[in-house]
Amino acid sequence: MANKKKTLLVSGMLMLSIGLTACQTDSSDSILSPKNEEAPEVTLQHAMVKMSDVKSYGFDVTMSGDLNGPTGETPEKVGFNFNLNGGVDMVKVEDPRLNLNMKGAFNADKDKADAEFQLRFNKDAVYANLVALNGSGEMEMPEEFKTMLINKWWTLPIPPEFLVELKNSMPENNEENLTPEQKQIKDLVEKTQFFKNVKRVGNEKVAGEESAHFTADFDKEAFANFVEGVSKIQGEEFTDTDREDLKKGLESINFSGDLFVGSKSGLINKVKGTINLNDKEKSGVAGKVQLEVSISNINKPVVIEVPENAEEVPMEALSSLFSM
Repeated sequence: MANKKKTLLVSGMLMLSIGLTACQTDSSDSILSPKNEEAPEVTLQHAMVKMSDVKSYGFDVTMSGDLNGPTGETPEKVGFNFNLNGGVDMVKVEDPRLNLNMKGAFNADKDKADAEFQLRFNKDAVYANLVALNGSGEMEMPEEFKTMLINKWWTLPIPPEFLVELKNSMPENNEENLTPEQKQIKDLVEKTQFFKNVKRVGNEKVAGEESAHFTADFDKEAFANFVEGVSKIQGEEFTDTDREDLKKGLESINFSGDLFVGSKSGLINKVKGTINLNDKEKSGVAGKVQLEVSISNINKPVVIEVPENAEEVPMEALSSLFSM
């Protein structure tokens, strides 16, 4: 079962990578023309295939949702909204760079919390700043915690072995250096259409780039076949029980939305839509999540500004605080 979880995790991360990355290549403006004869699902598939090679980009993710919990249990209702924005640069795996800003709010029945957080990451250290953290009811924060941590830059060194493991886990940019397993997975991605009912509905400018606008539905059957295919490529057994469990899990999730393909990059630069959850039989959770993801600054380097006077995280003090 652990191997199945690993397969699902790998597949999920691959889908996330596909959804959040893009690369800069020459592409004709013809995708904007009403006379373009290429089938919309083909255009979208070509855009997705190109996206896995990008190593540097800016991102902006907004998500909000209202969920109902299991009947008779608490919390009965959960709501959230947050924004993530920043940049990722993995051009040199030995020198990874990440800028991340997060701001959001969360409520569970009458209990509420909101937070603002900054994260910076380079080959030497992780830098974090908990700008704000507030809560009420069961989510009220201890004053000692606020005084100790809020609105201060903290740092943790990056162990050298982490960078080695990171480099080993990343596929090489040159296809000739891919392992046979990686080549098979790449080929499977290229052959899988993850969306169905694709329709071209017009044009729109995204992050300064004229883009073709499509509507589509997430193809759960295609994704299930993809997960099974990855499992087999990795030499893992995929049983009828695994197949049925995956099918039931996907039955409770539906995604319909809008996707945009840049006329110059030829890649997906924006996704927005609604995720409908209805898992009343198993977890009891149901509701809707609104999602919008946009990509910018494709293939532009990310600059990390190291905070001055960052202090090492006081692990002992934190442990004693949380044990109170």
